[in-house]
Amino acid sequence: MNWKNLGAVLRHWLLPKICVHCKEDLPCGGKGLLELLCPFCAVALSPAQVPFCRRCAAPLLAPVIYCDGCSPKMPQACALIRSTFFYRGPASSIVHAFKYRGRRGAAKIAGAHMAQALGRFPELGLFDGLVPMPLHPGREMERGYNQARILAEEISVATGVPILDLLTRGRATQPQLRLSRKQRREN
Repeated sequence: MNWKNLGAVLRHWLLPKICVHCKEDLPCGGKGLLELLCPFCAVALSPAQVPFCRRCAAPLLAPVIYCDGCSPKMPQACALIRSTFFYRGPASSIVHAFKYRGRRGAAKIAGAHMAQALGRFPELGLFDGLVPMPLHPGREMERGYNQARILAEEISVATGVPILDLLTRGRATQPQLRLSRKQRREN
């Protein structure tokens, strides 16, 4: 065993990493998703695959085109949404880890998986740039990073598509975590 491996084992023993979903201890030396999830939870990730809603990519059980929340008769702020994994179970825990628990590395891993998944969604077409949504300076200072920027950086590295800083956040808004759909729209 070399000194680098010994250091990693000692770090793991003193400060063990835990699965962001089930909170079980992670094995030493995991890479990629196994830096965040135990093997059981990593296998439980559900890649977004058809059938899913044409607009938001929510999983569908019935032979319909849109989910209940995406009726084509209702105006939507965003016409097309795709995700690497269905947002449930371990996938939602990964997002919460980088947004609310300071796990910056989780955003890097998620961004790399987002870049890998782009080929599964030809309907997204080609794009000229990545535009991360900025955080209000106060929130970014509190969190220490902008998770959308980290995701965009990882996708940019994998695809060669540049990051374009075209947006600014003019006012602090309430965190949307515990808001209803109506409250989110108003926020």
